[in-house]
Amino acid sequence: MHKKIAWLLLFISGIVGCKTVKQGLFSKQSPHEAYHSKLSDSGLDSNIIGREWIQASNHAFSQAVTVEIPYTEALVFNYMNFQSASYRLNLKEGQNVHILVEPEFTDSTEIFIDLFRFINDEFRQAAFADKDSLRLDYRVNRSDEYILRIQPELMAQGLYTVYIFTDASLNFPVPGKDFNSISSFFGDPRDGNSRRHEGIDIFAPRGTPALAVGSGRVTRTGTNRLGGKVVWVSDSQRGYNYYYAHLDSQLVRPGMQVMEGDTVGLIGNTGNAITTPPHLHFGIYAFGRRSIDPSVFFHRSEMPAIDSSYINLYADQWVKTTAPRTNFRNAPGMDAEVTNTLPRDTPVKINGITNNWLRAELPEGEHGYIYQTLVTPATEAVEKIIAGGKIIRVRPDHNAVAKRATGKDETVDVIAEYNSFLLIDSDGHYGWIDGGS
Repeated sequence: MHKKIAWLLLFISGIVGCKTVKQGLFSKQSPHEAYHSKLSDSGLDSNIIGREWIQASNHAFSQAVTVEIPYTEALVFNYMNFQSASYRLNLKEGQNVHILVEPEFTDSTEIFIDLFRFINDEFRQAAFADKDSLRLDYRVNRSDEYILRIQPELMAQGLYTVYIFTDASLNFPVPGKDFNSISSFFGDPRDGNSRRHEGIDIFAPRGTPALAVGSGRVTRTGTNRLGGKVVWVSDSQRGYNYYYAHLDSQLVRPGMQVMEGDTVGLIGNTGNAITTPPHLHFGIYAFGRRSIDPSVFFHRSEMPAIDSSYINLYADQWVKTTAPRTNFRNAPGMDAEVTNTLPRDTPVKINGITNNWLRAELPEGEHGYIYQTLVTPATEAVEKIIAGGKIIRVRPDHNAVAKRATGKDETVDVIAEYNSFLLIDSDGHYGWIDGGS
């Protein structure tokens, strides 16, 4: 390793190896922000390696890939190349989202997990994992577009598996049943398409308890034409009113406090449900807003498994496309948007894998996905050249981090060419050199 880089790594390990960050008692600074501040205080933000880390943080918003929950991906972070991963998520109000980051080997490396919400034409921090935590749990209060950024501390390297999944955020209102028991959903047509269903229906035998989905205060009980015997429960902590309709009987009265799981009434078919089998109509009305879809609050997604060992075939390696035209997509799926079309033998860096899709990075830094059968490891030399005194860089960019310089009479294998740069193999070490004389 070049002497200057070796000295720099030693210096960084001394500066950022300490994990303690002093914060104000009421500070809302995230661990990532605190770490960034520490880099600035030590002067590392003006060094090329520190700048690369900060740049990777900022690029998370423009390079985020679109994924759907549940989602699992194995990632290989490399401090000289791939330093952060980001995902664009369309989250729905009522979801209880969980994000886990599992390292291949347990060590003291700090991983920063940050969630941002798109508000007023910019992304603002919505939540972050606690310091030294590998898990972030977030209850979605507003449906919106979010960015999830995962970034290890400076100089981190290794394999990490990311899991994104959801579970129910409210107790189901009918005992022994769950999301799969819902027979009529929010928005379904009613009365000859003259109105829309403002809740969900769960069929159950007459007299089955209707349960409190959360803690709250009973604000109203009574009878109306559509709902028959009804109960309203106000949950001030979450900001919702819960509506129970078609009850056979009400077992609470206004002013009573109920806890999650308490029985508020017994299921029947009163109101306009008189001609249907007994069932519970359940609705959620947000304070100051219209009704919202209750089913989201009860949905669970299984955390998908992944064989992360497969990434070792491609981990942190350059590959080349094999098809005459390879689609480069913004998400792992055949229906995802094609953002680029790559000709045969285009060099691509592999940083992760999910199912049969490879998370790929083009030489200029664009991130996306390629189907795994459309690439092959870039190991076969196109030619051999003498590359005396050339700077080997991590990317085909004159401003990219330099790995080292070639020897005066050093011969290297040329693996691929991109613009005016050459991807070379120097005794098993890959990098880019200026192809000019």
